[in-house]
Order: sequence, then structure tokens, then C-alpha cells
Amino acid sequence: MNGRSLGWSLAASACALRRTPASESGRASLRRMLVVVLIAILGQLAGRVGAADVLSLSFGKDNAPFALPETLEGISFDILRQTLGREGYLFKPVYVPYERRFKVYKEKDLDVLSEARPESVALYQLDGFLSVPAIRFDNVAVFLKKNRFSITRTADLAKHSVISWQGAQYVMGDEYAAMVKSNKRYQENSKQRAQVMMLFAGRVEVLHIDTSIFAYWRNQVGKTTDIDVWQDIETYHFGEIYFNYLFRDRQVRDLFDARFKELRERGDYARIYQKYTVLESKPEAPRENAQRTR
Repeated sequence: MNGRSLGWSLAASACALRRTPASESGRASLRRMLVVVLIAILGQLAGRVGAADVLSLSFGKDNAPFALPETLEGISFDILRQTLGREGYLFKPVYVPYERRFKVYKEKDLDVLSEARPESVALYQLDGFLSVPAIRFDNVAVFLKKNRFSITRTADLAKHSVISWQGAQYVMGDEYAAMVKSNKRYQENSKQRAQVMMLFAGRVEVLHIDTSIFAYWRNQVGKTTDIDVWQDIETYHFGEIYFNYLFRDRQVRDLFDARFKELRERGDYARIYQKYTVLESKPEAPRENAQRTR
């Protein structure tokens, strides 16, 4: 019996009690019925509360503003909160180095993997069901203007030292993979704060990164180090690439897909990205001393 049926049973029993003649035995019988129905309703409600589903999920560290472990926020987290969270799901995040999240999903039997791609699922032989493309990254190659590099296509990167995020070589397409194969100075790591520092300190010539992540760490590094992060830059735009969530359960995936469609339709998807858009906070140049008044 569901909650609505139990509710009707309780209401009907209450009405019957009011209409029952003042027979002690009859009224006692109905009281017992009311108690049984009430216990059933409370038991069902308690069962619902106790059975609240908690989804364990894997995020990459050093991936702000997509994942912010300190505040349990970020673009990737907020998308889940505003879709499955509205269906009563709770979340238990696990933060690991970016590429290691695939192994953690597999070894610890987690419920959800954030920022998955069909290529990665095949590479690591992961079980699960991919969502619709849901997490947007805007990929650029960033280089210092003073170096006067001519980078107008992906193949041009083969002539330069390049650092990128873990797994880029598997999901950026054939031209990118060919560049990686021919470039002995190409490297990947998960520490994107360090990547930004390396670019502006002159330790690497080109940084491949998402625009939101770059803006976030440029501001953070500028505020906390002596590195000049406000040097003029140039960019080569690879284009947007979308990542999926990988769900262990097909029904949860299907529910996410349906709620994600609604998220986009009501404009909240765009608002999530706007929330985490970091405006560059380049310090103002010192003004000339004002003329002294006579």
C-alpha cells in the first residue's frame, strides 16, 4: 500500500469512527484500526527517510572551478545537485588526481564518475552507462605574446614544449594525438595551478587548458605568488569539448538525462557556468602622482 492509499485509509477510518454509534466495542475496534493504519503510514515515511540514496562519485583534484573540495561545490558538482539532488539523492564525493579517478571508480565500485568520455570508458574498460554530454570545456592553447610564436593549427604545437591536462591525448582527436606522438617535449599532469605557474615563469612554452580553469588559477597564482601572471598572452582555440557522467545504474542515468534536459530548458545550466566565471583581477597600473597643490 502506498502513502496515498494509507492516507485515504486513515481518513476513512476517522470518518467511520465519528459515525459509529456509541457502542464501546465498536468504537474500540475502530480505534485499533486507526492505530494500525497510523503505524503503517509512519513506518513507510520512516522507510523513505532511511532509504535516502547516497551516490558515491569521483572528481579530479586541482580542477577548479569544476570541482572545489573545500566547499563541496563546482560546476560538475552543481549540475548533479540541480538534477539528481532535486530527486532526493545525496552525494559522497571522492577527490583524486584527475586521471586516477577512472581507477578509483573501478576499484572502489563508485556510483558515478564525473567528466568521462567514451574514449576513456573504452581505454579503462569501465562498466556503466554514459549520460548525455553534460560538462562543457572550452579548450585553448595559451602562450606568451612576447615569444612571438606562430600557432594557427594543432600541428604547430609539435615545435614547442607543451603541458596539458591528464588524458588530453586520448580525447582531443587524431590531429592532437599525432602532435603528441611527434613531440618529445609534450607532458601531462593533474596540477593545473602548477601548469599556470610554469607558463608564466617560462618553464613551458604552451599551456593547453580550459578557459574557466585558466582564469581561475591565473587569479589565484597572481594573488599568492610573485610570478607575473599578467604578461600579455595569445591563444589558439581548439574548440569546445563535452564530457559525460558515467553511472553505475541505468535508471539513475536515465533520471539524470531527463532532469538535465529540464536544467538546460529553464536556463539553470547557463547560470551554473556564470556563477563560476572568474573575471580577471589584474591589478591597476600605479597612477602618476598628482600634481602638488601650491
